[in-house]
Amino acid sequence: MIEKHHVFALAGYVGTPTVEVAVPIAQELKIPLIGSFTGALLLREPVQRYVLNIRASYNDETEALVSYLSRGSRS
Repeated sequence: MIEKHHVFALAGYVGTPTVEVAVPIAQELKIPLIGSFTGALLLREPVQRYVLNIRASYNDETEALVSYLSRGSRS
């Protein structure tokens, strides 16, 4: 599809298993992978030149949630 139809970007992939397959393709063919709906670390470490995240990592989400909950009703 990428070569035959001249796809210039991949977008909207949902879930870690789907993204895990798409990342190496994006890297090899040097096309952007945009807006994947997963917070998986594999999109962030090591830095992926062609991956553009719009969602926080699971680690960042968990850290923010714990910080929020630890404040309790004091906020």
